[in-house]
Amino acid sequence: MKLKRRFYNSSINFDKLSTKRLVLGLVFGLVSALIIYSFFYVVRESFRVMSLGYNDYGFWSFQEHQFILTKKDRGFYNMFFSGLSLILGNSIAILFILSRPNKAIKRFDLKRKRVLNDQIFLSFNFIYWFTKIGLVFGVFSMCCMDFEFIPYFKPIAYLLLVVLYLETWKNLALLFKRKKIRVLHFIVMFCFMIGLAQIDVVDYKATDQASLKNNPKIDFPESDFYDNDDFIRRVDLEIALKLKLSETNNLEIYTPYREKIELEEVLNYILAEKQSKREELMPFLSLRVLSDENINVSFIKMLEAEAYSAGIYRVYYEVYNKNFYETYFESVALTRKLNKSILQFKNKTIKKDTSSLISTSFRLLPPEQDYASYDTIKVSIQQELRFNNKVVSKETMVNEFKSNFDSHTLFLYEINSKTTYQDYINVLSAHNNAVNRLILQEQTIFKESRYNYTKAYYDEQLRLKSKYPINIIEILN
Repeated sequence: MKLKRRFYNSSINFDKLSTKRLVLGLVFGLVSALIIYSFFYVVRESFRVMSLGYNDYGFWSFQEHQFILTKKDRGFYNMFFSGLSLILGNSIAILFILSRPNKAIKRFDLKRKRVLNDQIFLSFNFIYWFTKIGLVFGVFSMCCMDFEFIPYFKPIAYLLLVVLYLETWKNLALLFKRKKIRVLHFIVMFCFMIGLAQIDVVDYKATDQASLKNNPKIDFPESDFYDNDDFIRRVDLEIALKLKLSETNNLEIYTPYREKIELEEVLNYILAEKQSKREELMPFLSLRVLSDENINVSFIKMLEAEAYSAGIYRVYYEVYNKNFYETYFESVALTRKLNKSILQFKNKTIKKDTSSLISTSFRLLPPEQDYASYDTIKVSIQQELRFNNKVVSKETMVNEFKSNFDSHTLFLYEINSKTTYQDYINVLSAHNNAVNRLILQEQTIFKESRYNYTKAYYDEQLRLKSKYPINIIEILN
């Protein structure tokens, strides 16, 4: 047997390969690649549709936009599925061509057996594993994972494609000794991968339109402040509203129930939401604002005036901030306590008498701080920031707040018709950063984790925040 193997002619003569079988193999491989690509594409869109139906209502789907794929992320998905489909289609074509004995390669040739075994084992075992993992990730993404984590998986995904293709390259080296043929194979595969990735199997735009119906995508303002010591959040105690300017620059307000309401309807909407809560929880209700960074901040102040009229005295501003890895995560800690000064922003076009509604929503107004004896510092919020009429930069604003801060200091935020929401967040972030640094200088009790803290820590935080209050009133210049 050894003599037979030693003197066995293992050379491959491709001239004797059947042209019909070669053409059929190539066509069968390309059709298989298209079918596999279509399968992955449809599965991805199916999970998006199911996620949209599963999370169509409620705050989290209202806040997030995990149903919308950016052009960059969609291109990544298509390119990965295209490359994976072509590699599998290439394996199917090789198996079809070499699975039966032919004159080009003998039936008992060890190269033939090795190529067939490699193509079956790696490619199809991988696709079995990948399908199971993909289904797990797809189901998990419906409730617990956001598409913002895609960048972390891109290197792994491309590495999988490289490993699979290198297995094909290894088999090609057994069949073709000339590198030019293998290089040509790589170029052809790469061109097919780019071309196949341009095919949209289903109308993904219809899914996007369904997701964005009365739930527009928001470009949140950026903030460099994030309070890691923020206490446990209660979404059920928040009334979220999303603000967006229409193409005609008219204010549009959306609710988590996928309803679009007008500014004059905000008061009734908040009062209706309050009626659905237990009476003892009403003092803890707050407003969460989701708005574009370039919107005029006066629109947000008009919304806050309606909320204050309905008995809401705390507002949360949804912002983005960068973490250590320079990736964006949504922050929920940028807060602001409302006071009676916000009523000056009340929209004068709302003529409906709401006094009777207000009286039924709460009995007493919260006690207002008397700022008559306070030192006032004017902060002009616009593109050119001014601190007590002195022009300051965004970077030095924190030091200005810190050096002029006192428990009996009132900061007068001056807003004009050109002040954007991002300008306002820049100043409010600097203000919070300054207070946070003052608190850290005197803090003596720390907690082990975000949700693990003692009563002593909680009491100290209340004392320090009372010592360093954020006293703000706002005027429209």
